[in-house]
Amino acid sequence: EAVQLLARSHRELNQLPEALALYEALGKRGVRPMGPSRLAFVHGLLGDFDKAEAVLLKGHYKRKGRKFYTALGDLYVQFGRYADAEEAYRSAITGKKKKRKQRARSSKSKKRRTVHVPDDLARKLAWAVARRGEQPELAAEMFEAVAAHQRKKRSWARYWRARTLADAGRRDEALAGFQELRESEPLSYYGIQSFSRMAELRGEAPPQEIAGAPAMI
Repeated sequence: EAVQLLARSHRELNQLPEALALYEALGKRGVRPMGPSRLAFVHGLLGDFDKAEAVLLKGHYKRKGRKFYTALGDLYVQFGRYADAEEAYRSAITGKKKKRKQRARSSKSKKRRTVHVPDDLARKLAWAVARRGEQPELAAEMFEAVAAHQRKKRSWARYWRARTLADAGRRDEALAGFQELRESEPLSYYGIQSFSRMAELRGEAPPQEIAGAPAMI
């Protein structure tokens, strides 16, 4: 317990190498005061993402499955590495590629495999694509799909769809999206934000920084 308290003190004082050394010593004794995600985050603070990924992989029993890749994507999002996060989330959807012998088949006999994407993973991927900023139209399509299939996240998805349309230069469509949200939910958080965004697009208000926008989760 004393070692755990000392490690925590080092972490709170931002003495991360010292804290990690103690956590490693505790791990060898079978004591794990921190989960793999939090421990990986500490390694990320030191810029050692290879070690962070190794910690996550060990925490997931060295199985590169959907849970591991999702956790890896979440880690990258925390550090603003959205391209890496997108890649991780896509790996969570598709899984690890396996080499298989190709057999000669006619095109009619080939069947496409339908992959089920969990709701939270669909949102995470849309967010990573949007924040990466290189494919706003693709992000808009993803947000539209979330709005269509996830009732509880509909307002969030509709708002960010309009935001990404604006980023893609599709001003009129963005205004229409904000207007629809403003009319349907005038007193909600996203309804109020939509009003501000409409004023911004019309040149009636200064631009808002994306850093002040609500987080994905």
